[in-house]
Amino acid sequence: MQEVARQSEGRYQLGPGTLYDNLQRLVKQGIVELTGEVPGDSRRRYYRLTSLGRRVISAEVFAS
Repeated sequence: MQEVARQSEGRYQLGPGTLYDNLQRLVKQGIVELTGEVPGDSRRRYYRLTSLGRRVISAEVFAS
């Protein structure tokens, strides 16, 4: 949430429900995958784009 706010220079503020609902949807679609958790803090998780996710992003960037 903080990174989205930082990168958008405060134009976008995501709430936890919006963020995690979208992450779950992207995981189900195979666009991102869970890569791990922070030891001792089960609330903090790391995600990364899958190869499908990179292709989707590439198509979106070149389509605009």
